[in-house]
Amino acid sequence: MDNDASMLELARALCESQQLTNVKLHLADALGSEAMNADCVVLNMVLHHFSDPAIALGRLADRVNPGGCLLITDLCRHNQDWAREACGDLWLGFEQEDLAQWATAAGLVPGEGLYVGLRNGFQIQARLFGRPAGTNHHR
Repeated sequence: MDNDASMLELARALCESQQLTNVKLHLADALGSEAMNADCVVLNMVLHHFSDPAIALGRLADRVNPGGCLLITDLCRHNQDWAREACGDLWLGFEQEDLAQWATAAGLVPGEGLYVGLRNGFQIQARLFGRPAGTNHHR
């Protein structure tokens, strides 16, 4: 799900080239009222653009089916203020504890994490959170 048709077209082309048949792409606002659930919800470099990332994470966690997962890739906390104006970032990354706390509050269980340093000084975190099988959405 993305609100940018060109991003969805890139994703569609990748799915076709990899012959992925289990992916559904939707043009929509991720926080919109349209109820759409999935076994895996991916937030790729988007959370730092929400005005209230804790609420956004909670609402998007609601879209994860029981037994499914939420994968977040986003920036680790940084002090490069220029990213606000140049990239439209509302948040300068996140502490790993904040993501874990918000996900836990949304009924998810923290799982594996991967941290990658980039040459430009940013560090990216990939965090996996699961919704236990047999549980309902928290809201």
